[in-house]
Amino acid sequence: MVNNARGQSPGLGVIPVGEEGRTGSLQAVYRITNLDAGGVERADPHGLAVRLR
Repeated sequence: MVNNARGQSPGLGVIPVGEEGRTGSLQAVYRITNLDAGGVERADPHGLAVRLR
């Protein structure tokens, strides 16, 4: 099994993007977890969603 997760606190960040993609700021971080039987963190989230207002 290959797992390329890195870091201490896996999660997903929410970044509202403005000015036609030229600006943005971190609005929130949602932590996730996926511990295996040995206590090793295996969470490796990926995601992208674009919503036009």
